[in-house]
Amino acid sequence: LEAAAQYLADGFRAAGLESAPADGSYRQPFEMPVGAWGEVSGDIGLVRGTGASGYVLDGTSNWTYRALAPYLAAGGRAYRLTAPFGGPSGRLPAGGYWLPDLGAADAQEMAESHGLELTGLTGAPPAATLAEVRMPRVAI
Repeated sequence: LEAAAQYLADGFRAAGLESAPADGSYRQPFEMPVGAWGEVSGDIGLVRGTGASGYVLDGTSNWTYRALAPYLAAGGRAYRLTAPFGGPSGRLPAGGYWLPDLGAADAQEMAESHGLELTGLTGAPPAATLAEVRMPRVAI
């Protein structure tokens, strides 16, 4: 076992890496690299534009469905974009969700708590590009 440990330690040193024994006999403290450590940024999620006519929620994340569930349960309306269309910040792809009842504060909270991207719309998407979404119903 000691021979194997020594072999690994020699290999690490040859690669320019430092290793420490697993039994805790290594007492020299490791030096932390220069820079900011232990600081976590809370800047996740993004809201673009203002949503006078609601917001489009990016549909490419699994977290989208966690964000949609309470919104729909509270009576919010949702429509799936069936075709891409030009939004205020560029072309919005098919598959997103237009949430016409979502306010600015709720959009910001949704973006931050789930790490999602929402785009505010000044006008409703074309009706031909929308399909109504509702909570699934399961019968037992």
